[in-house]
Amino acid sequence: MRKYKLSKFANLIYYDNKCYITNPCKDIVAQVSNLNNRLIELLSFCATGSKSDDELHTWLCNSQCHSDEAIGLIENLCDCGVLTLCDHLEEHSENEFVNFLHFREGIKHADYSSSTVFNEDKDEMKTYLTSSEIPKLFKNYDVLADIQLFHPAHGAPLTKQQKISTLLFYAFGQLREATFLDLLPAMLKMVPSKGARHPYDLYLIDNNGKIFSPGFYYYRPDKHCLELIRNISSKTGKDKPNSLLQLFIVVNYERYQWRYRHSWAYKDIYLDLGHITEMLNLASQHLNLHLTEADSLCFPNEKALTDECLKSYELDI
Repeated sequence: MRKYKLSKFANLIYYDNKCYITNPCKDIVAQVSNLNNRLIELLSFCATGSKSDDELHTWLCNSQCHSDEAIGLIENLCDCGVLTLCDHLEEHSENEFVNFLHFREGIKHADYSSSTVFNEDKDEMKTYLTSSEIPKLFKNYDVLADIQLFHPAHGAPLTKQQKISTLLFYAFGQLREATFLDLLPAMLKMVPSKGARHPYDLYLIDNNGKIFSPGFYYYRPDKHCLELIRNISSKTGKDKPNSLLQLFIVVNYERYQWRYRHSWAYKDIYLDLGHITEMLNLASQHLNLHLTEADSLCFPNEKALTDECLKSYELDI
């Protein structure tokens, strides 16, 4: 009789209000069409130890799952790499993602079970400071003007501009200043970031002047304001865009890697981007704003070599 166990490599991942099963061993990503309590409880049941065909079938039938449906579900979970046979040795496939994961074995990670870890981390940061200054957590531009935005602490947003101001605060605004390790300046926001580095900046274009004056803006997180970098002509006729605003999320690699000086840290930059994009999705739905990805948009600013636009959106109401 076959026995199954829960794969130690399988993961459930939520992204953009959708659920996926991943298993790098099999190089598989499968979308879960109906994530319900039965599936969660089944995975919890399998996590308690190896289960035979009969045990899984009986458990599913007791959960009001038809016999044919139970057999199909077990087969699907095996195909996706969630369940694996107990006598089968799970091995990594030769793909780039798995090889990248192997790199972490050669990286020194901080041991937070040690009572001296924070002092060791602080000493290492002091060494970095002797050779270079820590990058600032926001940009300083010579601006033409600035627009102070509505703050959600003042009440519920009612106008279009107030709703957009609230959206920007939730995804990029500063809650308060802080000091990391009593040494490094940090900024705490609504979204998390590894080491409070917050490597992303937001730029905004208003093409038609229905919300702000037509222009190219930088969002200043510490002041919760838009800084006008340059004016643009209001678009009309065929050149007039359908969206009210265009948003550009730009990463500053130096801000992140000044502290984390190994290529392994690149993956965390994208984890930070995921926090921001999901906050934008959730907040825009709550505020009844129509936010759509528009990666074909061209970022119009001359960037430093350490900057790269990783995400762009069109915003309408």
